[in-house]
Amino acid sequence: ANKERNYHVFYELLEGLNDWEKQKLYLQGAETYYYLNQGGACVLKGKQEKQDFQLLLQCLETIGLHANQISNIWAILSSILQLGNICFSSYESESFEVARIFSEAEARRVGSLLQVSSEALQTVITHKVTETTYDRISCPLSVESAVESR
Repeated sequence: ANKERNYHVFYELLEGLNDWEKQKLYLQGAETYYYLNQGGACVLKGKQEKQDFQLLLQCLETIGLHANQISNIWAILSSILQLGNICFSSYESESFEVARIFSEAEARRVGSLLQVSSEALQTVITHKVTETTYDRISCPLSVESAVESR
């Protein structure tokens, strides 16, 4: 909705991390992310994102999380933002139009953050998998279905 924001942790992360950490996580400004820019409220007057991020970091350390665990949380949050920006294209396979990730660079970036191959990511995002006791069926998704399930 207009003037609404997504979860505050995303904005705090983007303001609280230093440039090197943001670069390592492939992060840019909040306005570049589909999940954050839809409400037109990437900046809230009076909101202290950087200070709130430091408080969040202190809280995570207080509950006993180690630096590598906290880094994994940041990587997951970054991957969520990156996934929201993934665009799909379609191609024909066996007379059906099916989806694929438009940019291989985006797939590699998200795969790196989640520590999976870009090929595995491509399959997970563009296919519906149904498992039964006896079988595993993977069906390719259309672009519309891939966007909805993202």
